[in-house]
Amino acid sequence: MPNRRQLLALTLGTLATLPALTLPAMASDGNGSKRLDNGLTEITGFLDRAETRGDAHVLIINAGGEEWTVDFPAPPANANDQPIGLALHPGMVLTVQGHQAQDTAWRMRASRLIIDGTPYDL
Repeated sequence: MPNRRQLLALTLGTLATLPALTLPAMASDGNGSKRLDNGLTEITGFLDRAETRGDAHVLIINAGGEEWTVDFPAPPANANDQPIGLALHPGMVLTVQGHQAQDTAWRMRASRLIIDGTPYDL
């Protein structure tokens, strides 16, 4: 039968290994950025907020710990020209494909939004 000291050491040892086990699982949640074969950048992450700056529309997306600024000239519309802006809400997961800015690491111009598996070309 283990004494109190042995139980405490066993418990602390187990707790010390938990971060090593959970970090890889947290990192593989599918969020982040990658370069596609066609040269575009694709990011998948959580929508933080949507903004309008003059004539430009901007999405701020947290993708794997990187805060991306995504520009597009007009609100995206579906095949019936219905704006999908109402479907965008903070906290939702979306994928954006587009051209990464040359002057900054986490800025891009969107050419496609993918929401719940449905692509919207811009």
